[in-house]
Amino acid sequence: MDNTTNENIILEEVKLDIASNNSRVTNMIADSIIFYIIYYALISYSYEMYGADTESDPLLDLTFLLVSFLLVYTVTEYFFSKTIGKFISRTNVVNLDGTKPGLRSILSRTLCRLIPCEAFSFMFLQNGLHDKFSKTRVVND
Repeated sequence: MDNTTNENIILEEVKLDIASNNSRVTNMIADSIIFYIIYYALISYSYEMYGADTESDPLLDLTFLLVSFLLVYTVTEYFFSKTIGKFISRTNVVNLDGTKPGLRSILSRTLCRLIPCEAFSFMFLQNGLHDKFSKTRVVND
């Protein structure tokens, strides 16, 4: 009996119900709104609590931008496989095999969003750049 057949691993292709471009646009709009709400809340709270004048501190602004960005994307996608936009559109993030992504994949997705004009890449590619580089997909629930 030939053992080579036992040694071959056959991977079954996973069929994913990929989210539509309309869902992706809904996600982008909702997540952008949530991002700005969090950002402005942090800025307002900081300036009110610490008596900052009307001129903004660039380092503080950058810090709050980063915190808001990480909250909206990394934290929510890591813990829930969804952002607020994905809750609204009833979609979520999965690995190519349909499993929940780990922290490395989620961080990769988040950092890829910083590529200029990346938010519109899914309109020209089958999946956005942040999907491609992190080896994830946005699928319907």
